[in-house]
Amino acid sequence: MYDLQKTLSLHQEGKLDIAAKSYQALLAKNPNDINVNFLYGKLLNDTQQPKRAEALLRKAYNAVSTNVGILTEYAKCMLSLGKGKDVIGLLSNHCKTSVELSKLFLKAQHLVCNTAELTQHYHQQLSYWNDSSSLMLVMAQLCDDRGELTASCDIYLKVLNNDPNNILALHNLATIKRRLELPNDALVLLKRAQALGLDTFQLHHNLGNAFSDLNDIDSAIAAYSKAISLNPYYIDSYKNLAALYSESGEIGSAIALYENAISANTVSKDIILELIKNYLRVGSTEKPKLLISKYFSAGEGFAKNSVDLYDTGTDEDIALFNAEIKYLENDIAGAFDALFGTLRDIKSDKVMLQCAQYAIQTNNTSFVLEHMPELTNKKDSAVMAKAYLTLAERLSGQNAHRQSYGHYESLVKTFELPDAISLDGAANFCKKLSAYLSTQHTAKSAPLQQTLNGGTQTRGNIFSQTDNELIVCLKAFCEQSVKDYISELDKVAQAHPYLPALSNDIKFVGAWSVNLSNKGYHTNHVHPEGGLSAVFYVDIPNNLNESNEEGHLVFGKPNFDLPQDLTHEYSVMPKIGKLVVFPSYFWHGTIPFHSSEKRLTVAFDVSS
Repeated sequence: MYDLQKTLSLHQEGKLDIAAKSYQALLAKNPNDINVNFLYGKLLNDTQQPKRAEALLRKAYNAVSTNVGILTEYAKCMLSLGKGKDVIGLLSNHCKTSVELSKLFLKAQHLVCNTAELTQHYHQQLSYWNDSSSLMLVMAQLCDDRGELTASCDIYLKVLNNDPNNILALHNLATIKRRLELPNDALVLLKRAQALGLDTFQLHHNLGNAFSDLNDIDSAIAAYSKAISLNPYYIDSYKNLAALYSESGEIGSAIALYENAISANTVSKDIILELIKNYLRVGSTEKPKLLISKYFSAGEGFAKNSVDLYDTGTDEDIALFNAEIKYLENDIAGAFDALFGTLRDIKSDKVMLQCAQYAIQTNNTSFVLEHMPELTNKKDSAVMAKAYLTLAERLSGQNAHRQSYGHYESLVKTFELPDAISLDGAANFCKKLSAYLSTQHTAKSAPLQQTLNGGTQTRGNIFSQTDNELIVCLKAFCEQSVKDYISELDKVAQAHPYLPALSNDIKFVGAWSVNLSNKGYHTNHVHPEGGLSAVFYVDIPNNLNESNEEGHLVFGKPNFDLPQDLTHEYSVMPKIGKLVVFPSYFWHGTIPFHSSEKRLTVAFDVSS
């Protein structure tokens, strides 16, 4: 026989499935019992089922609207459903009742008002509770959610000024500092939180991020491994750890990471998808086929595997994987047909872009010329769409890009590092920079499935190292050069809608150093995240074979086979102290060189 007190005990002990069944039985016996409605509604809300909880909590609230506990839980449920205005109506006269209700009121205002209005409400609520740290932490998170990182940072600092050992403020401020590209600050804050007793998977994951940004690969691997041990379902820790294994030359360990998770019955959609992706990266097709058949095929696969791994968002992934399998098995036409057939059901720019590559490889240039122009207007697809259009134009003999948005002679610009960069002059500046950057290359091999061959690449944003004078000076030179480039771009006589639309308010969306050794090179590629891309030559080998364009930066050729043998369309000779700036949609790469000396560069992307 079901008893409310016993049911509540089960609920409090975390035996939620049993408690839920008991609440259901009690509710069937007495549907108007306010305590049962409230407690069962709370259980449903706590287990992310607000739609089911809403009617129960509303009934409890309507019966006893003055009960703070019921009001709090009902407001939480309505917030989960995105009903901000309803919550504001519920709480507007109750914010002085408890700090918890003030926090919920702020969260509701966050859903419906602008930042200035939210800030006004925040200060009003704060006056009720004498600078409550818990209320300040909520506002800091809301600012973070809005992308107001500086405002969020200021609030966390105020909390820490009042309470230097506030672990939550230390941890959350660290995540802000990292996104503000201050990884050293982030690491210091995380270590303080750890010393004060914080030992969560989030802490160790973020430690891994900070160590990774600072190129401390071994410490990052240890931190991500700890995070996974504490939460074996958090996919980002797996992804980051697998990437570090790959860069350390341990690709097998990256794959084993996911295989071991599945063997330990840690089965999730994301883990399965990542394992398939990693198999395909190393050219394996049989194991991906088995995984797709087992977990993502309709019918018995679902019944055999008690976890439902399939949802509508997976359609695109599986379609792309199946096409990639055909591609790896040298059936490019089949890959195109497979993806093209899905376009009727999956309205995806990502699928369309992959179709474009296969279309180019099968000489179906009409598909590219018809469908890519529309994608040039979308932020996430513009770079690849333009890049594919240049190839379709070359293959079809049109070459219109060479007179407009692919006019390398006017759109690839070089800038020389001035001697005024330091008292020692530009040459000595580059020597010092070379020595410093060499210490930052801690990886043992190139990142898996990236453009780098025969060398290493730093992690994180190299320009975030604001404590290094060399990096600060280089960043300032690069920033001014990009502004000069943009100024010159505005003067291009034959303006074209595909040209980068940039202002002087530029943002570095990535900056890294590359160290190439003997026979090293970059495969041809584009930079989908950027508007403009650039490379600065810090150090290059002596006596490069100029007749073979060794080490040259070349433009116009993709990183996949074409039905016609196309050569590169333009090249730039490397030189120490030279910065080369160009649109991110330009296919570019380097010619391998033969030398015992290194080729050291700093590359970056910018947007505005």
